[in-house]
Amino acid sequence: MNLMWQSLLLCVHLVGPARAKQLVIGGKHVPGPTLLAWGALDEMVEADAVVEKAMEWARQYAAQPPVAAQMIKRSVNTISGALDRSVMHMDFDQHHLAADTSDAAEAVSAYLEKRPPTFTGN
Repeated sequence: MNLMWQSLLLCVHLVGPARAKQLVIGGKHVPGPTLLAWGALDEMVEADAVVEKAMEWARQYAAQPPVAAQMIKRSVNTISGALDRSVMHMDFDQHHLAADTSDAAEAVSAYLEKRPPTFTGN
């Protein structure tokens, strides 16, 4: 999960702090049904039905009165992310600080060499 995309805020909002830590710190692979139960997904469909389901949702939203839908969306996003602006800068800063560490280089090397990483905290 690239934290520069402000994904940490979204992850915390969707699944809560404890589960967000599991996903982001632990890099834990979580199966779709579990993510659905956690609230990270709205719905699961078979791979061959993804486009049709997306179009169904798009038609449903497009059928709503645009001004009212936009106001509701903006209000929900503002309420759910009231503190987001105060911490958004940290995603970028922390990513750049972490990307320049020995541990970041070790993570890439270990992944490419298909071995467990040995982190030192540097």
